Amino acid sequence: MFHIISIREYTGNPIRYTVTMHTKKRREKLVGLLFGTFDGIHEGHRFLIAQALLKVDTLYVSVADDSVIKKIKERAPRKNQKERMTDIRRTFKSVNVVTGDKILGQWNALEEQRPDVVFVGYDQKALQEALGSVQEKYGFKVIEIPSHMPEIFKSSLLN
Repeated sequence: MFHIISIREYTGNPIRYTVTMHTKKRREKLVGLLFGTFDGIHEGHRFLIAQALLKVDTLYVSVADDSVIKKIKERAPRKNQKERMTDIRRTFKSVNVVTGDKILGQWNALEEQRPDVVFVGYDQKALQEALGSVQEKYGFKVIEIPSHMPEIFKSSLLN
């Protein structure tokens, strides 16, 4: 923990000061968060998560709710949320898998995990824009992970 201390002169008395201490908890470990559908794990997903893991000590992966996927992609996922979460857990033992919001824009994962960094894939432009509207509130940095052979490993091509 560290303290930010501000000192200002108090009511004209040169030897009397008020000290205001603002306590801000600083984590010892860097926490990251990644949002996604993950409907069939492929090399692009592996690359995305591996790159994110290199940059943080703890990574949370928020797996989108089925109803949110229907709203965004205008189609149902091939696998339900529970199956997709299980796939992530099996494939990536060192990540923490959390359920995505049932309501688009609710940001429960941001509220609960309080990440230092939110990772987005090269093809998550709408998410990146939406995160911009809450970035100041939650105080995270956004890092875009570059593509990994998108002409081959892209969910829309594989599904």
